[in-house]
Amino acid sequence: MTMKEKNKIKSIIPIANRYTIKKMKRLELTEHAEKDRKYRIGECFNQSENAKLEQAFLVDMEHDDGMEERIIFDNAVMFIVNANSKRLVNALFLHEGQVKIRYDLGGLNCPPNLISKAEENEKSGLNSL
Repeated sequence: MTMKEKNKIKSIIPIANRYTIKKMKRLELTEHAEKDRKYRIGECFNQSENAKLEQAFLVDMEHDDGMEERIIFDNAVMFIVNANSKRLVNALFLHEGQVKIRYDLGGLNCPPNLISKAEENEKSGLNSL
């Protein structure tokens, strides 16, 4: 998340979420995700077969389509789901700063293992897919 993105966030709320990777794979993609992000989303799924849910946040960035659920797994992969349509918008390999900002804004302590995985994502270049 860039500073520009951080400044756009109107609220970020930690939420209970029961998503698993298996459930995530069943979600429909938004049109934008289908066109522009399909490869990265596929790679995120490939790297997340055994990943466990770490934390989810409800994020209001004042998008016309409504709020987003940002679902972070223990391998520092985040899936973004439209909270209204329940369609998959994007998936990202997070780097350390992106993880820390979400947890800080959500008022939670960031798990050290998540930071380590995010560092690995960055070193391996996954977060630039």
